[in-house]
Amino acid sequence: MNEKQGTNGTEKGKSRSERLKKCLKRGMIVLQETFFPTDYVCELCRREKPSDGCPVCLRCREDLPFLKENYCHRCGAYVGDESDFCNNCAEHTPLFTQGASVFSYEGGAKRLLLKYKEGRGRYLADWFAELLIERAGEMGWSADCLTYVPMTAKKRRRRGFNQAEVLARKMGERTGLPVLPLLEKVKDPPHAQKELSKEERLENLKGCFVCPAGESLKGMRILLIDDVKTTGATAEECARVLFKKRAAEVLLLTLCSTRPKITWEEPEEGEKPENAP
Repeated sequence: MNEKQGTNGTEKGKSRSERLKKCLKRGMIVLQETFFPTDYVCELCRREKPSDGCPVCLRCREDLPFLKENYCHRCGAYVGDESDFCNNCAEHTPLFTQGASVFSYEGGAKRLLLKYKEGRGRYLADWFAELLIERAGEMGWSADCLTYVPMTAKKRRRRGFNQAEVLARKMGERTGLPVLPLLEKVKDPPHAQKELSKEERLENLKGCFVCPAGESLKGMRILLIDDVKTTGATAEECARVLFKKRAAEVLLLTLCSTRPKITWEEPEEGEKPENAP
């Protein structure tokens, strides 16, 4: 091997080594920011410094869509007036005992939840768990155990974690309640849920969840945790499976709830529907 070839080989080796070092450095930065953020600026405005362990500043926290009022007393979703129930629950009583959410799924709350679900904000789980515990207390709920909406094994491997399970376990650490894996998702529904009606979603989910617990859940009050509720069909199917095992109550607690869709009936000619914009 001549001197030129030797020099080229050494340069190529150095180049590969430098690229590897850069990749490792970027990977370490991502890991640090995911699990141990060091900048401590507000997650939303990126300017103000938060306090008291909260990841958002006081100003941004005040703008978050908390569901402290104007929420459905059955499923917990936002209602735009002083009604006790949303349109969905007025037409169909959910199978779970009652539902509640911390936020409406919009604005800053949606941004924070998506960051957490995507794995870039795993550290948000501690704050989310505290908010969930606070919301359960506001509802006056008590439970014998916590459980969570599961994923299929394939999806869990792909994502690396189940966001609902992490929230439930963080809550268990703080409350002392046992966290039991009462549900298993054995398959994905045959059709995508997004384009289906509420009734179609419920039918589509049948057989997707099972309760592997050998013993009866007779008399147990179960707090079911999930990250977001849309139509509530997934929670209803989970509740159906748990009630089949003779659970006494299934209380649904989610971080966010989407706003129910408002549907208008076609008015008679010349007539304006009530409350129409």
